[in-house]
Amino acid sequence: MSEVQEIVKHMQSLREEYLGWRNNLDLDGPKKYKIDKRRTKPKPKTLEELKNQAKYKKRWKGAGAQNSEFASVASLKPCVLSTWETAKAMAPERSFKAPPGSKPILVPQVGREFGQPSMDQVSKRYKTVLLTNIEKFNDYVQRPSQYQKPPPELTILHPRGFTPAGTLMKEFGFPTTHLLPKSMTMKK
Repeated sequence: MSEVQEIVKHMQSLREEYLGWRNNLDLDGPKKYKIDKRRTKPKPKTLEELKNQAKYKKRWKGAGAQNSEFASVASLKPCVLSTWETAKAMAPERSFKAPPGSKPILVPQVGREFGQPSMDQVSKRYKTVLLTNIEKFNDYVQRPSQYQKPPPELTILHPRGFTPAGTLMKEFGFPTTHLLPKSMTMKK
């Protein structure tokens, strides 16, 4: 019992030490750690605030300080550009102007078919590789079974060398794998 009592006394002394430290904490003193204040997003503007912001203001007209003539701003209609139009508007000048001394490239607006590529511009080595690949592809299209693996035959191995009834899949209308002993395995 003396060992247990010593452990209890030690735990009580640790608790008293912790409580004394906790009660003497100075919470109003200088902070050791900087607290991160999360930035808050501004509230979205209401419809009335947006209308007031977008409202046309009268423009002052004239150079004199005593001029009291005001003119209304001409109404501008907003235009939202598509992605293609914005890319075109932001493109550099070289994209739509030809350099001096050369003709601009004419690109038709409506796309057309490219047609079959000619083999005249290809090297001899590349021609042979292309022709062999075309022959292989045609052979695969004509005789696909030559390139496919034969379907595996399902056989059940039994330690005694025979196949008991009902071991084939769905022979009784439901899978019977849970009925077989673990020593029997399906071979694919």
